[in-house]
Amino acid sequence: MTHRPVKRAPDNITFSEIEQIASEEIACLDLFERMRFPTGLRCAACGAAEAAGHRFTRHRSRPGLFTCGGCRRQFTITSGTAMHRTRMPLGQWLRAIWLIIASSKGISARNLSEMLGVTYKVAWHLGHRIRAMMTDESVVLSGVVEMDEVYAGAPPRKPHGGGPSGGRSGRSPRRPLVLTMAERGGPVVFQRIVSHSINAIQNASHNRISADAVVSTDALPAYRKAVAGRSHITVKHSAGEFVRCDAGGAGIDAHTNTAEAVHAEIRRAVIGVWHWISQKHLDRYLDEISWRHNRRKVGHLRRIAAVLFAAGRPLPVRALVNNGVA
Repeated sequence: MTHRPVKRAPDNITFSEIEQIASEEIACLDLFERMRFPTGLRCAACGAAEAAGHRFTRHRSRPGLFTCGGCRRQFTITSGTAMHRTRMPLGQWLRAIWLIIASSKGISARNLSEMLGVTYKVAWHLGHRIRAMMTDESVVLSGVVEMDEVYAGAPPRKPHGGGPSGGRSGRSPRRPLVLTMAERGGPVVFQRIVSHSINAIQNASHNRISADAVVSTDALPAYRKAVAGRSHITVKHSAGEFVRCDAGGAGIDAHTNTAEAVHAEIRRAVIGVWHWISQKHLDRYLDEISWRHNRRKVGHLRRIAAVLFAAGRPLPVRALVNNGVA
């Protein structure tokens, strides 16, 4: 019986192919160079480009190191990125990035350590370094944008022997509150907020939603003033209403189903993978979920390149354990 090859998008890559590349550092350097400089080398200091006729020196004794012929400064494949001066082999970076971007609900540090053959602490640090590279701070939502809130993380545990958990109920539990802004058919943005107040919602959403967007929310009173100045349609869940057809005219329906579907991604990731999220690191986990959701239709190679060469600074472990202070 012959097996037919699986059809896939041209910019997708399997973990088996990643493993072949990651096993050789030279192959990793070649892949990284083609991803970062598809039209030729560009100096990280002065911006001189090989495509414009500038010459660069490739150091044979240290592959991946270049000297710019213009400013005479040296730079590497990882200069200007969060991987700068990393001591970890590039193959491990490549494996870890593929595992994180290709896992629909993410991957735990325990599983990452087992698959990479490193300690749990190294895998935990590596995971957060990659999450810090998965940011979409410039995303501005347009069209029809749904807004809803969700309590992130697992619910409070019940005490031994059963009975009530002791956690507060209603709109002020101990779990952190996250505002979800989801463009229908487009990207999603998460923003942590301190409460359901008008100021909290307005500050979190003001720069994330375009002025001409139509905002669809539930009947929470704070939304009415928080999105003042924009077209606003609502649906009243307390009255058993979940979709109000043609609420905004032009065939626009009022509902928050898109935002609630994204909430399900958060819950599945917490329950099935991470089990619990510290408030200290919550923002990076939310960045990972939104980044992966916003690129769900993009192939692996383009996602890997977007993570590898995102502008940023290295994230030392002391910055993770000392409340973000390096």
